[in-house]
Amino acid sequence: MSGPKVVRIVTIEEVRETCRGHLARLEEAVHRWERIGRRNGTVTEEDIRAMRARQSEIAALLAQERYLDLQKRAPEEIQFIDADIERRLAEAARREAEARSRNQRRATLAAQLLKAGTVKPELRSTLEAIARGDATDAAQAEAALGEVFRSAPSAVDNKALTPELRALAERHASGLEGRSFDMWLEANRPADEAEELADRIDAAIAGLAVTGAVKEAEALSERYKVIALDPAPAQRKMRSDTLLIEIGRIAAANRERRRTLDELTSTLAEARAALKTTHSTLLAEAVAASEREDAAGAPSIVAKLQKAVIEHRKTAAAAARRHAVLSALAEVGYEAREGLATAQPAAGSMVLRRAANPEVGLEVSGGTANERLQLRPVRFAVPGTTGDASRDRDIETIWCGDFDRLQDSLAKLDADVAVERAMPVGATPVMVVEQAPEETDRGRTAPTPGRTRST
Repeated sequence: MSGPKVVRIVTIEEVRETCRGHLARLEEAVHRWERIGRRNGTVTEEDIRAMRARQSEIAALLAQERYLDLQKRAPEEIQFIDADIERRLAEAARREAEARSRNQRRATLAAQLLKAGTVKPELRSTLEAIARGDATDAAQAEAALGEVFRSAPSAVDNKALTPELRALAERHASGLEGRSFDMWLEANRPADEAEELADRIDAAIAGLAVTGAVKEAEALSERYKVIALDPAPAQRKMRSDTLLIEIGRIAAANRERRRTLDELTSTLAEARAALKTTHSTLLAEAVAASEREDAAGAPSIVAKLQKAVIEHRKTAAAAARRHAVLSALAEVGYEAREGLATAQPAAGSMVLRRAANPEVGLEVSGGTANERLQLRPVRFAVPGTTGDASRDRDIETIWCGDFDRLQDSLAKLDADVAVERAMPVGATPVMVVEQAPEETDRGRTAPTPGRTRST
């Protein structure tokens, strides 16, 4: 047996609302993964089907009422997706960097062949395009360079060619033994410091390009082309080092920008699922910011969305909890009549009468907007009634049995009840709620807020 209790109540509606928020964020993560993968050619249709299958499996947990599993697996899947995006971006950046590096080496070779002065007039414009880095078709560039070597083998002996490029020219003149020009370039990559620095710059620019910062990557690439043409090695290295530092700074800012925008789209997805038709102005503002990729304004919008979602869930949870508590109390036998659901006196409590024992009642305090409620038995009496320890014990005994039934009733409503504190019988006097004599006779009206304690 026990007296007053502090309980924590969580309804199934609250749990399902939380799950729907997780699923909304998961849907946005999968959408982002697919969009980035398609843009960089790093996912196949089979990859997409497998990802969607995992997402559907997690979403099915809601209908299966496996709420704890869903709340565990959805965040884990989002974490996996984010890591997989970074892994695929790294692979895309590696491929892009290699392509840029090969293109740069072709440009260097073309420039030196032009300097040698033994290029046919009809091939000069093509070679000039390769030297400028404007040749986007690797196969055509390779064919043009091969044609230059075959048509002007004397260029092989020209002192303008570096040893590495002279060796390349000789191989082209005699054939590459079935290997492509790009394959030869890869196998014969110069290993000097300048080449390593060039590769690092190519990799950094490629890393920007694959994340969507295409304009920034193109601008940096054009700047590097100019630097690469600097005839002074020391000056060229200094400018290259400075450019690499700047690329690193831009890349860091781009990563933070991506993180901010990803949080905006994820929060927006969750807010849409929770708020639906409410807060239309705020949702429209968030959509517009996402579409124009407003990273500067995103944090404040995210904060407003989160606040709106929290307030919405608190309101919805309070309504669900109020309905569950009053429904369960009515089933146990307390007067939870229409009107009492909103009868919240200034003290933040409401008092219900036990129908079978008009003298016995229950005070629910703490407010149904709070997960923690205090439930304590009360005795209705006319003003001036003195305490009765024996009667108090009887009331607490009745309340103890009623509480067991209350827990069963809430369980039927899929509401979790946890007793956080329970005072033993007699530890505190049963509170007396004063009422007029006619109310005692009638026994069916709501009590007045006035109260005393048994002594």
